[in-house]
Amino acid sequence: MEVIHRVTFNKVAGVDKQLDSLGITYKRSDLPAGYYIITFEIKESDTNWLLVENLIKEKNGADFMGIVFTEEEILKADYSRMLVTYEQGYPYPESEWQNNRQKIYEDYCVECGVYKEQSGNFRTKNEFNTKNGFVSLMWSSAATFCSPEVINAFTENNFSGFTTKDIYIKNYNEKSKYKQLSVNNVTGNGMLNENIKFENCKKCGTNKFEFIKDNYLMYKRSALQDIDFQKTNEWFGTGWIAFQQIIISRKVAKVILENKWKGIKLEPLLLE
Repeated sequence: MEVIHRVTFNKVAGVDKQLDSLGITYKRSDLPAGYYIITFEIKESDTNWLLVENLIKEKNGADFMGIVFTEEEILKADYSRMLVTYEQGYPYPESEWQNNRQKIYEDYCVECGVYKEQSGNFRTKNEFNTKNGFVSLMWSSAATFCSPEVINAFTENNFSGFTTKDIYIKNYNEKSKYKQLSVNNVTGNGMLNENIKFENCKKCGTNKFEFIKDNYLMYKRSALQDIDFQKTNEWFGTGWIAFQQIIISRKVAKVILENKWKGIKLEPLLLE
């Protein structure tokens, strides 16, 4: 187990050359009007961490801390949570996303982003330009998209608890080769983590918890179903970002690790 930081700087910070001089590989995501953001991950054991930590403070960078587990730790666990870590692009069209959310999600709450279920399909401006097994869109509340290889492997292994949704390119004339992983089975109330901050929506009444990024997700074993894919009854996120975390069985985790698919992170659940 090791602590890792996902760091983000904007164009105004002007840290590109400093990161290049340190040999740090980062991803640049272009935004409208010539702006862009830079993101990368760095472990606390990295010799550059203290320099990056000072740069974050000096340039007001965003720092999201998490934990990386070894394959042995993951495969010892009966269940793990699955977190997509790679984002590329935005829901199409970007300018209409706030209104389109209500077309994609059934009973969507405009105040907090919680919804009953997803009834529509995501669209992208272009096909995903990546070899990653997993990818998501910015603003999509952690929607998980999978390559054909991933979906085929999940299907061939007869994993239970998932279906897929098509992703369309622009105006529904072309389908992406990627599919959205759709998980509809919901756990019981099972989270055991204490003192987790949450927001209560005044409109729909839902409690939305702060994402647990520096500790295990602790859960009641009795709240889980005996299936390979399920999602938490609890909602997580801030602002309009709202999502339920995907929980997978050891069988699924084994296949993901064996294939070394990128764009995904697995963290073992601590069950009681």
